Amino acid sequence: MRFFVFALFSFWVPRIVLNAVEDHRLPLLPWYIIGTTVTRLAIPLYFWGCPYNFLHVQPQPALAIALVVWLSTQATILLSQYKFGSCWFIPKELLPEKYAYSRPIVVDDDSADLEAGASEDEMETRFPQWKRRAEDAQECFVRNR
Repeated sequence: MRFFVFALFSFWVPRIVLNAVEDHRLPLLPWYIIGTTVTRLAIPLYFWGCPYNFLHVQPQPALAIALVVWLSTQATILLSQYKFGSCWFIPKELLPEKYAYSRPIVVDDDSADLEAGASEDEMETRFPQWKRRAEDAQECFVRNR
């Protein structure tokens, strides 16, 4: 019975593991973690802590304290994942490398100015239709005036 209750109240363990495996940035909000933990502790604490409960269950203060410690440990780990990151407790050597999705800017010439854009000669060699289309656009603009 005791093992079953502790297994049943290990509801934060899958979330802790999932946060670490998938490296969630902001796993769960602190007020949600604390609120869920407190409300789920209310019923077992009533039956194991109150000597005059309506089911007349024999109070077991040691088991109630152990359950509070177990859930507090889980909630503390989740709150620390929120504060320090999902993988803070995993050594850096065991973490996989993160892929950088941004493409690096490759400059062929050291003197090339990225802000200046391409010269007309470079545009003609790369895009032969460029000059003709620019002239057509200018002619169309003048004609429609």
